Amino acid sequence: MHSQKTCAVCFVSVLILGASFVAVGLLLMPVLPYFQLDAVLSPEDLANPQVHDATLAMLRKAGGNQWLLWTLAGAMLCVVGGIGLRASLRIGTRPKVHPTTNENGNRSTD
Repeated sequence: MHSQKTCAVCFVSVLILGASFVAVGLLLMPVLPYFQLDAVLSPEDLANPQVHDATLAMLRKAGGNQWLLWTLAGAMLCVVGGIGLRASLRIGTRPKVHPTTNENGNRSTD
């Protein structure tokens, strides 16, 4: 029973990690270029709309499809964690059958 609980905790951790990756991909990555503007541009350049927009476009292009990679990796981890958690919880609910007996309780002749 203890190993079943450990297995379930591991799969829950994978599920939480996957949900975190999805959150990073969908929530953080689209706004990341706006945070990077402060590090890249001086206050004078930030006040200039042309420099601001051009730099923002370059930062978005440099980021590419990172949001998609984070989201897909998170989705895969969620699927693996969900399937593993379901399987680990189902293992503990199976009826225990002695290896030398069949389902009816009779000894097998194998």
